Amino acid sequence: MKYINRFPFAIISVFSACLCSFAALSFAQVSIAPTAASPAVSIQRRVLPKLPPAIILKRDLQTGKITGNPLGEMPVTVSGQIEGYVYEDFKPHDDKPLGGGRIKIRHNDPNDTSEVKLTGDLLSFSNGEFYYMGILPGKYRAYIDPKQLNLLHYTSTPPFIDFMLPNKESGDTKDALNFTLKRSAVIGPASSPTNTLKVSPQPCR
Repeated sequence: MKYINRFPFAIISVFSACLCSFAALSFAQVSIAPTAASPAVSIQRRVLPKLPPAIILKRDLQTGKITGNPLGEMPVTVSGQIEGYVYEDFKPHDDKPLGGGRIKIRHNDPNDTSEVKLTGDLLSFSNGEFYYMGILPGKYRAYIDPKQLNLLHYTSTPPFIDFMLPNKESGDTKDALNFTLKRSAVIGPASSPTNTLKVSPQPCR
């Protein structure tokens, strides 16, 4: 009976020994293959490649290039962020936050005045605030979507805001991009602020 009780432990011991042997062969990167000289099996040891030494990278703040890379210079650009508010001029000296205002961004360069492709619509929240992260350094122009203004009979003050995002190591933020919208024609009752521009969002193009 005592031999029967010890039998499972013997199986476990043999299994553990097999696992240890397999792990040792794996970590040593050993492969078993027959040779032409002898049909018997021989052990061939693979030599693991050596890792390159540590490389110190340095970044030039003016050019934005990184030196020290063995593959050559690698340009790195840090993006910036813009912030602002959209208000509605309901009464003299009584501006109310306006949600749903669609803000557009264009390049403001003599050679490039194309619209910046944003990841979705840039709309103001219910408190009038808007922000967007991920704009590359450069000169830009922000403005309220003209189609939205024409559809709802609004005018924007100012009509646009020019700004620049410099190329800084930690990025930059341009705030105070504030617009005030005023109705150019009264449509329906105007006893209270609009609060939200009810225009279906359209994907940026």
